[in-house]
Amino acid sequence: MEPASFKKLLLSSWNVRGLGDSDKCRDVRYTLSSTPLHVICLQETKLSDVAVSKASSFLPSNLTNFTYKNSNGASGGLLNAWTYFFESTVDSLSFAVTNVYGPCRNDQKENFLNELRFLSTTCTGPWLIFGDFNLTRVAEDKNTENFSNAAPEAFNDIIDELLLNDLPLLDHRFTWSNGQDNPTLVRLDRALINVPWGQALFNSTLTSLVRHTSDHVPLLLTATSTAPVSQIFRYQKFWAAYATYKNMVLQVWEAPVNQVADSAQQVVEKLKWVRVKSKKFAKDIKCPKEIMVACQHVIALIDIMEELRSLTLEELLLRTPVKEQLSTHNKALSDY
Repeated sequence: MEPASFKKLLLSSWNVRGLGDSDKCRDVRYTLSSTPLHVICLQETKLSDVAVSKASSFLPSNLTNFTYKNSNGASGGLLNAWTYFFESTVDSLSFAVTNVYGPCRNDQKENFLNELRFLSTTCTGPWLIFGDFNLTRVAEDKNTENFSNAAPEAFNDIIDELLLNDLPLLDHRFTWSNGQDNPTLVRLDRALINVPWGQALFNSTLTSLVRHTSDHVPLLLTATSTAPVSQIFRYQKFWAAYATYKNMVLQVWEAPVNQVADSAQQVVEKLKWVRVKSKKFAKDIKCPKEIMVACQHVIALIDIMEELRSLTLEELLLRTPVKEQLSTHNKALSDY
């Protein structure tokens, strides 16, 4: 017997460093749309207000529910978004997600940690604390020797006191870069889960999405639930750009359906054949997004190499045009 497949809960956290620019919003939307996310936590939106029209410029189309906290002038700003059909239909599981943007100033970090302590008293069920903490835990969280123990020790004490689990980031050592040729790299972004979360949503793992805008890596938390996966056919809009696909659909639609007299049943049968042919078409055709995926792989590889050693001049020069190419293809796809 094959092992059972279970639905996954996908959550992302990202310090986007401003969403005022329309091109930036489009690039953020592309990154967040690369995975079928259920919940998104954004930090540093730098927006004093978020209208529905503005939210639609950077949020994936399925994430229509959102709430936000205004920025403080030109800094800060939080936004949480979740998918409109997001609900538990298998059991009565509920959970809490706290979107975090920790203070940069050292004299404010104690109050921030005390707020986490207070929030823990209100979250008795599964709880995720997700975001940019602006705190490190150990010296290895930085690629420089400039490390002070005071704030990390207080942070570690809170994590131990509240029995939180700091999920390891599986594909990166650091989550922030100052973008210099010889960069400072720091692990500032995290996902902390409490004991009930670990019990209810087993096998929670933390990886990343590709960062081609912002100086922070977008985090991706994958939590396995007990809901079984259903196999659903999904039509892809870009198929219509191919004349071969249109001809294929036309041929299927005009072909006679033998031994089926009822008109409604004939339509059903033809739709079934369109689905079968579409699946085969999807396997054979080269998706226009392949170049964008290749760009993402190059960007991710350069980011990983930067964590391990200094980049060569060729690698430094490659990063910018690849990001520009990804943004250009994303704009073209959005226009289509």
